[in-house]
Order: sequence, then C-alpha cells, then structure tokens
Amino acid sequence: MKRVFELQNTYQEINNLNFFFDDSPNLTVSELRSKLRRYKNNFNIKLGINRLSSID
Repeated sequence: MKRVFELQNTYQEINNLNFFFDDSPNLTVSELRSKLRRYKNNFNIKLGINRLSSID
C-alpha cells in the first residue's frame, strides 16, 4: 500500500509541472520557430527542446 501512495504522490508532482509535449513529426526550421513563438506568446514557455530522442 505504501508503494501505491508513493506512486500517487509522484504522479501528482509530475502532473503539477508545466510540461507540454508536441510530437509533430518532420517540422521544418521555420515551422518549429513559428510553433515556439506561438507557445511563448500563449503559454510563456521558457525552454523548447527539439529531438528529445537524441538526448542520451
């Protein structure tokens, strides 16, 4: 039961973070810049990461 409680707490912590994932495939540089600009204006994002799959 303790593990379930820990899992629920961890889920809540992650759920409260301001993460947004956009998995649009094959964006051009101009499309990516446009999306980031729009996200910055609408959601005040502080960081954009491209190609998360390349991070080791």
